[in-house]
Amino acid sequence: MYPLFDLVRLLSVQQDTESLAERHPYIVQFAWRQVEDLSLLALICSNGHVLIRWSVHGQRSEMKLLPWLEDRPIVASCFDPSATWLLVITTQLDMFIVPALALMDPESKVNQLWKVDDATHIKFKKAKGFPSALCWWHTFTGIEVAIIGTTLGEIFFVDLSSKHLLTSTSIQSYVVKFDLVYDDHQLLTYLLVTSKKGSQWKLLLEKNNRSEWSEDHHLATGKSSEDDQFHYIVSIIDQAAGYQDLFWPVYFPQFGRSVQLSAQYAKGRQLIAAQCCRTCSYQIYDCSIQHSPLFVYKLPLGAHNTVFTDRIIFLNTWQNGKKLFLLSNQKAETLLDSDQALNPDAIIQTFDLPCEEKVLGIVKINFPFYWHEKQEASLGLSEAELCSDLSPHSIHISRHTVFDGCLVITDAAVYECRPR
Repeated sequence: MYPLFDLVRLLSVQQDTESLAERHPYIVQFAWRQVEDLSLLALICSNGHVLIRWSVHGQRSEMKLLPWLEDRPIVASCFDPSATWLLVITTQLDMFIVPALALMDPESKVNQLWKVDDATHIKFKKAKGFPSALCWWHTFTGIEVAIIGTTLGEIFFVDLSSKHLLTSTSIQSYVVKFDLVYDDHQLLTYLLVTSKKGSQWKLLLEKNNRSEWSEDHHLATGKSSEDDQFHYIVSIIDQAAGYQDLFWPVYFPQFGRSVQLSAQYAKGRQLIAAQCCRTCSYQIYDCSIQHSPLFVYKLPLGAHNTVFTDRIIFLNTWQNGKKLFLLSNQKAETLLDSDQALNPDAIIQTFDLPCEEKVLGIVKINFPFYWHEKQEASLGLSEAELCSDLSPHSIHISRHTVFDGCLVITDAAVYECRPR
């Protein structure tokens, strides 16, 4: 089978000292965001530096190394939804908003909500535990909120504009990860909270009661909500009267300890994946998780960092060496409660990863519709030259299907799995 993908190393962390006694710096954590053709990657390194990589399809990527405060090591980071600002939090509960896009592309148009020539400092001292997770939430009403999780299970909501604490709650368990989940109609947002022990909770953040409120409003006033653009939004921030009971962390009782949930975006909608390490099953649900799974797949043994896309599943394993697997959704699909193993035909490609490198995560990359045309143009060949070689692997195709790819971030390097 003709290989559909290449795996390319984009960057590696190099030793910054000539002393062999000192260990090479390594990547501790990362933050990633892609908006259309623009993507930003921030690497938090063990030597305190922050490495930011800016990339726009069709342009040369840029990187900048930002030295950081030695007495305030970063413990968590994330980008805002527009891939403009990098939010970090330190061990001392200091938050900083870094103008990442303005630093990497000075000509970009940035809404100057915060400083564009320096980091904006936000002091936060309410937590009893140490910060351990961070998320940027842009609410339906336009408020920019930092969601902070701690080692004691505290969850705080801070307004990044006013720098004030809005509200808080707790799961009483070490928080390691947040995932924001939106329903198909953008009427509801909730937070998927993951603890260090693997337990998970659903925390409702906001709900637009447009449908139920419209009916009551119409009966009371004779007007429809569309007439006066009236929408009623309830949120964990304000907790309107009668809705307080909605905004508590809810444990998922239907999933066992061997199942891990993750937020995925594919097929034009937000989805929830439930991966069982015991049965190697991978079930895809709608964001409510209240119905039977939409799809069920079988994964190879020891699958980690699984990413679901429209046609391909990306994951890595530690079986027989570290490998990156690319699975065909269609070939890997199976029946609910099926005991059959992974269909060997589902494996599109595998790539060996360096055994000495620890995989920190895998994230999806969207490539533009003109990706293959750019690849052919980079060869510098004319149309006649492209058509002159009639070998099966070199025939010019006038139309292409562009698959999604992925980034593999390890503690030593960043790799891109891209369509050929």
